[in-house]
Amino acid sequence: MKARWIAGLAVGIVALVTMTAPALAGRVETLFARSRAAEAKGKLADAALLAQAAVVADPARAASYVGLADLYARHREFHDAWKYYAEALGIDPTLAPALSGAGKAELALGEIIMLARRVFPNSVKLHEGKWEKSATACHEVRGMTVGIVGYGKIGSQLSELAQAVGMKVIFCDVTEVLARGNAKKVSFEELLQKSDFVTLHVDGRPHNRGFFGAEEFRMMKEGSYFLNLSRGFVVDHEVLAENLRSGKLKGAAIDVFPKEPKVKGAAFSDKLQNLPNVILSPHIGGSTEEAQLHIAHLVSARLFRYVEVGDTILSVNFPHCRLDRTDHNHRLVHIHRNQPGMLLAINKVIGERGINVERQVLDSRGEVGYAILDINQEWDSGLVAAMENIPHTIRFRPLY
Repeated sequence: MKARWIAGLAVGIVALVTMTAPALAGRVETLFARSRAAEAKGKLADAALLAQAAVVADPARAASYVGLADLYARHREFHDAWKYYAEALGIDPTLAPALSGAGKAELALGEIIMLARRVFPNSVKLHEGKWEKSATACHEVRGMTVGIVGYGKIGSQLSELAQAVGMKVIFCDVTEVLARGNAKKVSFEELLQKSDFVTLHVDGRPHNRGFFGAEEFRMMKEGSYFLNLSRGFVVDHEVLAENLRSGKLKGAAIDVFPKEPKVKGAAFSDKLQNLPNVILSPHIGGSTEEAQLHIAHLVSARLFRYVEVGDTILSVNFPHCRLDRTDHNHRLVHIHRNQPGMLLAINKVIGERGINVERQVLDSRGEVGYAILDINQEWDSGLVAAMENIPHTIRFRPLY
């Protein structure tokens, strides 16, 4: 979440710098006013749609409305609206999803140990003034098996940490990935049947919604533990609560929820509250000072690379393009709608001026196309105007 907020802040700064009108007018002002009114009434989905409509109505004027950055920072429902806003203006927000992976992996391992030792129930008893020292139902994790569903940057780091404390690691993933250490790849069904701990680290793609429900919990070992530090919509919490109350599961650790409050200090409610040996944390898997510092460094470096050489690696909504810099060329960037014939139109404008394209790369992502071109002579105002006037152009950037 913090990584997305930093990305939004970076875009907001760019929008502020490129502000062209001191006041708002016409349809855009009305739409944004209605968006704020909907937000005030708690109708966040309506507010997001109205913000999108303002961008569609007049992208150039919408660029001067930096208040959208405030909306984005407060409400994650505006994520899609913000992406559309940036795309319409040819702005490249970046994302740094992997840099909080170490914190998430550490939290998962810590929760595995605390679940096995029943640390939270014992802590609650002490806070209640009751001394109930006992070894009953408390276990060492050495020799136990952890099953990792999703062996990406977080799951693979957890794999190494778990093996370091003597645990056996099995994992499953939808892609072919290299196992770390003695970890073993198995089928999803085998993982559920053999694991003492099942921990989810899948991504947020739509097909993972409702991924883990009654059938998956039925296949898990009797007396096993369940962790989810991935996405709240992946797990059916009502079914999870039933399995905890029945004793099928000995405990659970949950860091993400189907419905999460939008602001710090807001009321929270979930089916898993007040159940024994259940650790609930407020989506803090990647919330460490170290992770935020790493993210700030990466986003700053990415912004510099985009401004200097047009690099869009790790972009949220642009194709991922990179072309190494050479000192003897001059670089152009053309952002456009993904329409047939765009590369031909770009090269025609350049060729008609007797300019040679030394190197180029073009890629598309959804409705957006992105081209980086190195030419053999310096650009002028005539070339800039001609490139900007190519149909379906979103933005043209002469760099150096």
